[in-house]
Amino acid sequence: MYGRITQALLQLNAPLRPRTPDEDTPKELASRYKQREVVELLEWASVNYPKPRTTTAEWLHKATDRNVSSAPPARELQAGSGWSG
Repeated sequence: MYGRITQALLQLNAPLRPRTPDEDTPKELASRYKQREVVELLEWASVNYPKPRTTTAEWLHKATDRNVSSAPPARELQAGSGWSG
């Protein structure tokens, strides 16, 4: 079952290496839970999938966390825009 789901996600160009809050990748999780078919699919995809065209350095703002990135810009707060979060 998980193998078919993984295949469908790969066909839809799902990212191969997203991270959980604990920094686990899909392959690490599949290995931990003994999902050998999923591990094999992810290993195949990592070799045969097109490589990313950008790097995290180009778009990742390391000083920003989820709370900061979802807050309104300070100018909107000062202007009294009525944003309620």
